Amino acid sequence: MLKSEVLLEKLTYKDVEQFPKDNTIILQPMGPLEAHGPHLPLGTDFFAAAKLCEIAVPKIQERGINVLIAPVLPYTLSDVAMPFAGTVTLSKNTVIALISDIIISFSKHGFKYFVLLCHHLERPNLAALNEAASRITASTDLFVLVSNAILNSIPSSSALMRGERPEWDFHAGEAETSFCLWMCPELVKRDIQANLPPNWSNIREKFAEGARDFVEAGGPLCYFGDPQKGTAELGEQLYQRQASALAEEIANWFQKHKSL
Repeated sequence: MLKSEVLLEKLTYKDVEQFPKDNTIILQPMGPLEAHGPHLPLGTDFFAAAKLCEIAVPKIQERGINVLIAPVLPYTLSDVAMPFAGTVTLSKNTVIALISDIIISFSKHGFKYFVLLCHHLERPNLAALNEAASRITASTDLFVLVSNAILNSIPSSSALMRGERPEWDFHAGEAETSFCLWMCPELVKRDIQANLPPNWSNIREKFAEGARDFVEAGGPLCYFGDPQKGTAELGEQLYQRQASALAEEIANWFQKHKSL
């Protein structure tokens, strides 16, 4: 039987014991404390990761799979935003050790299936998460998925956006501004948002050419895209779409590995 309360911090250990270990996924949302332009809060990434997991859970449960959501991790590797005050980054080795310790701890209580949903797509960060997952799966009988749902939904999400180059809306632009206007509008500095011009610097090219952080990649104010185009309505549309992609990705992965 599917369980209704899924936030681990709200459960007792007796509650957690009741979850069937062969049909339960531990979902770990994460994102760094990181600058998001002069108009969005430092917690944007982990706010968004937690919300994506929350929206995805009923969609996963519809497929007959139990889910437990671990408390959101507010730190990851985030070197690209370190020129901006308040940003915190972890080393690659710390990320690997942290994720490994969390998963191994849960495994000692019988859980076998783990999904990492990180809202920060910096390539070295994703590489660290994937290395942690690979090490665990190679040395144990556990299964770990590093979600690509956000990346995979970019093309369909871009079709909903109004900016001139939505495919370059990388950070604190239309999409993340829309999320914050939807979920935490009181934290958006709208007077600043209204006066931010579009920034269409292609950070993928800039980093490939050797840029080390957002400033060197052409983002002196730590945003890329068109924040002025953000709306609460778009935020809900984008994150509902991403949550559907996350649920489908998890369900397909779980069915593939459940019989192993």
